[in-house]
Amino acid sequence: MSVLSLAAVAAVAAGCSNSDAETADAPATEATGSLAATTSDPCALIGPEELAIFSSKPEAEPMAGSDKISTSCAWDGDGATVVTVTLQNSKTEASKFKPETKIDLGGIAAYADASVADFCTVYVPAPDEDKTLIFLATPDAPTAEANPATEDETWCDRAEPAISKAVAELGWA
Repeated sequence: MSVLSLAAVAAVAAGCSNSDAETADAPATEATGSLAATTSDPCALIGPEELAIFSSKPEAEPMAGSDKISTSCAWDGDGATVVTVTLQNSKTEASKFKPETKIDLGGIAAYADASVADFCTVYVPAPDEDKTLIFLATPDAPTAEANPATEDETWCDRAEPAISKAVAELGWA
C-alpha cells in the first residue's frame, strides 16, 4: 500500500474535512503555553528507537507523501508497512473517534483504537491548531513473534512513547 493510500485511509478514518490549509510549524505562545514546534515533517516525528517498538528494521528509511489535506510518512519493516504517521491539516473532534480509549499524553488528549489485534490507531487533535496527528502501527512478523501483545498491554500501549515524542516534536506538549 502506498504512503498516499495510507494517508487517505487515515484521513477518511478520522472523518476529516477537505481543508486546503498548509502545514506550518506552531510558534510558542504565552497564552497557550505550548512549546515551539521543532518540526512539522511527519518523517522527523519519530526515530529508530520508537520504530523498534514495531519493526525488526528500525533503521529503515521513511517514505514521505502528501496530498491537499495531509502529509504522511511510512516506514517498512519485514515485508510490510509497520508505522504511518500523518499530520492532517484539519482538526477532527474527539466524538469522531470510535471505538476509543482516551490516553493522556502529558495533558494532551489522544484517542486510541486497539480493537483489531496487532494493530493500533491513535488520533491526537492539536490543542491550539486545526491539525490532527494520526499514528497507525502494526508490528512486523518477527517483532510480533518475539514480543507478542497481551491482554494487559496492547500495541497502542506500547506506542505511547512514540506518540508522546511526536507530540513533543510538534510543540503540542
